[in-house]
Amino acid sequence: MAVSHKSLNSGDCFILDHGLQLYQWNGKESNKYERAKALDVMQKIKDDERGGRAEVLYIDEGHETDAFWSALGGPGKIQTAEEAGGDEEAEKKLEKDLKVVPVTVTDGKPSFAAPQQPVKHAMLDSKALLLVDTGNAVFAWVGHDTDKATKSAAMTAAMQYIAANVRPKSTPISRVAQGTETPLFKDCFADWPRAAIAPLDFGSPVKSPTAKIAAAKRQSSSGELALGMLHNGPALTAEQKRANLLAEVNAFSDKVGKVEMWRIANFDMVPVEPELYGQFYSGDSYIILHSYDDSRGKAAWVIYFWLGRHSSVDEIGTAALKATELDDKYGGAPVQVRVTQNKEPLHMLRLFQGKFVVHEGGNPSSFRNVSEEVTVSDGTGLYHIRGTNEFNIRAVQVDKTASRLNSSDAFVLCEKDKVLVWFGKNASTNEKENARSIAKVVCGKRTLNEVEEGSEPADFWAELGGKCEYPEGAPEEDEATAARLFHCSNASGAFETEELHDFSQGDLQMDDVYILDVWSQLFAWVGNEANETEKRGVMDLCAEYLKCSNREGTPVIQVEQ
Repeated sequence: MAVSHKSLNSGDCFILDHGLQLYQWNGKESNKYERAKALDVMQKIKDDERGGRAEVLYIDEGHETDAFWSALGGPGKIQTAEEAGGDEEAEKKLEKDLKVVPVTVTDGKPSFAAPQQPVKHAMLDSKALLLVDTGNAVFAWVGHDTDKATKSAAMTAAMQYIAANVRPKSTPISRVAQGTETPLFKDCFADWPRAAIAPLDFGSPVKSPTAKIAAAKRQSSSGELALGMLHNGPALTAEQKRANLLAEVNAFSDKVGKVEMWRIANFDMVPVEPELYGQFYSGDSYIILHSYDDSRGKAAWVIYFWLGRHSSVDEIGTAALKATELDDKYGGAPVQVRVTQNKEPLHMLRLFQGKFVVHEGGNPSSFRNVSEEVTVSDGTGLYHIRGTNEFNIRAVQVDKTASRLNSSDAFVLCEKDKVLVWFGKNASTNEKENARSIAKVVCGKRTLNEVEEGSEPADFWAELGGKCEYPEGAPEEDEATAARLFHCSNASGAFETEELHDFSQGDLQMDDVYILDVWSQLFAWVGNEANETEKRGVMDLCAEYLKCSNREGTPVIQVEQ
């Protein structure tokens, strides 16, 4: 809609995208659900499109700043909810736009059935590929019982659907596998079911309209539920962990075949020199084609399109389009994998044999003004070596300051005439070897030296802007220490809990409570609309959870929304 005060109305919330400033404007008559949804969208824009760099600003009607009015084009009269037509009109438009489109794939080519409305959860068939069209975005939902060809064609189908319906190429597309649905996807279904989890009674009657339901269930103690939470977590032997690791690494093939790599520039694919394979820029997007023979000796392909966290919208859109075109070149047989920076799967990292490096900077967006300054790496900087094994090793450029160091890892400092490998005092032998390997990749013709923590020369600290405090580092994160999030609620009439996987801030609902376990401490997050039973229960559960995991004494921090 138009960037003008005329677009605002008191009954709704609006997001004003001003580059690295994101404004959420809340009309005085807007409700809590509209404000929560606006926050969720704001967070996605900040994380997915601005690489976490954008400043998020919240403004209530009547408290607008000069900067906000300037970004909006100037102040003016704001419509009332009635003048704008109210929520009823907006809901009618949403219902009109929202539809499910079944997709059939024959010989790698997708065909589309008639759109289905209204959207119901029962439409999600585990053997189907469905497009959920919201009017502003398209989700490609893939059932877990679909065949390989159908799964491979999901992104292709979404792109063709957008083109056939004369929609902008920048229309967001998300591939959603059954069982990994996000809050934004679930919001498309008014009847999305709530998972039934083991109930819990905290010793006081549940005061809710659905209390009769709870009475029919066997209530568990807080100790029983805490044990359930722990037993649902990973409990694997070293051999099982290694087997799972190899399974993920060899998801498509146990051997690396032919690898080709292109960078997106000016709406096209530009070949990357083979000696630079594995080196990426956070401001760019790339396409990687892995060609190999499958277990039957038949030709197979995987297409990765890698999106840097500072990539522009047009580069991201072009990468998706070019990946589809490359897919079509091979008759729709390749598997497409959308990869965002810092979320690289092991089967992709393996292709670069421990030489995966992400530099800051990149090439200009095709839509940017030619006079706009573009940051391109000059070969200097500080690189954090990350990874716990030979498969997931990578180097990521970080701010060139001593505060980014930590004693548990290794770093590579690149200067104009030399490269220095810094080993933290707690860095493992494998981490040191990985750092040496990465240093050789970025060194070029410069001299290469090593230094142990505590033996740094003066010019090392000078290059980092001076010596300062930095952390000792956290223990190596594995399945035992990885963060876990539990959703706690008595909405069904009984106190229940479920673990959320691949969670984000958008999973937090203001009418419930959550437990976030980050190993070194436990957070009890309390939503503004949570009831008293939930507020009391979550702290009792935290205590039992720590007792059952033999971690009594671990700090528990209650966080109010």
